[in-house]
Amino acid sequence: MQYQSYQKSDSYITLWAEVPSASGTVTMKLLKQDDSLETLSNSTCSGSGVLTDLYYWNTSDVTTQPASMTEYVYWMEDVAGRVSEAVKIVIGGYVDDVDDIYLTVSGTDVKVDDLITTISGIDTAVTDIGSVVTGSDTKIDSVYSTVSGTEVKIDELITTISGVETKVDGIDLVVTDSNNKINVIYPTVSGIDVKADTIGADVVSVETKVDEVDLVVNSTEIKVDGIITTISGIDTKVDGIITTISGIDVRVLLIKKCHTNRLELADGYSNNWILYDDDNSTPLLTFSVTDKNGSSIVQQANIPSKRSKAV
Repeated sequence: MQYQSYQKSDSYITLWAEVPSASGTVTMKLLKQDDSLETLSNSTCSGSGVLTDLYYWNTSDVTTQPASMTEYVYWMEDVAGRVSEAVKIVIGGYVDDVDDIYLTVSGTDVKVDDLITTISGIDTAVTDIGSVVTGSDTKIDSVYSTVSGTEVKIDELITTISGVETKVDGIDLVVTDSNNKINVIYPTVSGIDVKADTIGADVVSVETKVDEVDLVVNSTEIKVDGIITTISGIDTKVDGIITTISGIDVRVLLIKKCHTNRLELADGYSNNWILYDDDNSTPLLTFSVTDKNGSSIVQQANIPSKRSKAV
């Protein structure tokens, strides 16, 4: 029967145990209160050399010495699983000395003074902590102000974006209005083209009649004198017809240019719709064009506003 052992915190003790019929290496097992084994820097036990099956081991081989009173159960075990009797050991101070230590501390003025000094230091530390907390509170107020300012800027950004969206909607309305005006102009130009074709047919009809008159003159030699007189009158009429035809040619040419030449709508409200001559650079005719409210037209990027010369 073995009794529990005690070890002061500043010293080591040798533990003994009997392992009946031990064979091979015998190792120390030191069980903690949480049911786990303590870590040992050297767990091998040594034989006594005097008594068979008696082994010993020193607590200096505990890897991390306890800083306070700690209870263990130890036993020794050989390679075949033979074990010694389990024994309790207390490392880190005497249990029976606890009351004496408490009375000694209570009765010593020096230790009381030290305790007061310690308490004063704690009070100073608490004051310092209060200063730190106050500083942290100030920083939190600063962060809150910064966050509030950020929220205001975000609101301003949302307002700006809303304004941009409104302007985009306005641009869309202007583009739609321009398209509507172009759709109105196109039928007018188409009508001019039809009239030009009609005038061309009338010119052909006049030329046919002139040819008929010429045939009559050639087939009637007896009425040459009268025909000459008639021809003189016809010549006069033909001159008038030629003059008329010349005027028609000018108008037809102008109509053709309106139909095929470069046509460009520029910014502004006065002489801003320009029809260019056949060289594609000399202005031929200009028109003043405004929006539905009489204001200047402002062309937008990538919006059709001009017509190239026809190929």
